[in-house]
Amino acid sequence: MEYGRKGVELLKEIVHHDVDSLSAYNEDLVRTVITEVKEHNAQTIRITQQYESADSQVVSSDAWSDNLDAAAAVVVHIQCAIRNKKLLLAYMLQRVERLKNIRWSQKALPTSTAINCSPQELEFYKGYDRLLSRYMSKDNGIGLDLTLDIRPPKANNVLVKVLESQGDMMFSFGQASLMRGTLHLLPVEEAEPLIREGAVKMVHAGNGY
Repeated sequence: MEYGRKGVELLKEIVHHDVDSLSAYNEDLVRTVITEVKEHNAQTIRITQQYESADSQVVSSDAWSDNLDAAAAVVVHIQCAIRNKKLLLAYMLQRVERLKNIRWSQKALPTSTAINCSPQELEFYKGYDRLLSRYMSKDNGIGLDLTLDIRPPKANNVLVKVLESQGDMMFSFGQASLMRGTLHLLPVEEAEPLIREGAVKMVHAGNGY
C-alpha cells in the first residue's frame, strides 16, 4: 500500500492550480484520505490491544522490545495518519487563503470560483466578507476601503495631479475643481478610481511633478 499517496494528490491539485482561482473541491478524494486515517487508527488499536497487559490498557516497554515488528508497525500507522492529517489541513488552508485573497483582489466571489467551493467554503467566504466589509465601513469601522491597494496606505490622503480636466467634483470633504495641471490632496479611496481611469496621477515629493 502506498501510504499518503492520495493525500499528496489532493494537495497537488490546489498547488498546481491557477493561484487566482480554486480547483473544484475534491470531496471524493478528501473522503478517501479521511478513510485512510481511520484505517491507520484502527490498525494501531488492533495491534496495541494484542500486547496490552491483563490489568490495564497499557503496553509495557518489555512487550514492545519482544515484538519489534509490531512496534514498528504501530509507528508506521501513527506517522501515516499524522501525515495524511497534515496534507488535509494544508489542502484546506490553501483553499481558504485563496478565498481571502480573492475577496481582497476582486471584492466579490466570481461564479466560476463559487461553483468550485464546498458549502463550508462558501459559508467561510460569506463570513469573511461580512467581517471585512464591516471593518472598512464608515459607520462601524475605519471608513477606508483597504482593498483599493494591496500595499498599506501611508496616509488617508494622497496628492494627485490632474491629467484630464474633470470640472467640479464632489468629495467627502466638499467640492473641488479638477482642472488639467492642478494639484489636489484627495482621500485615497476617492482618488483611486480617478487614478485607474487615467484622469489623475499620484505625485510624490521631489519628482518634479
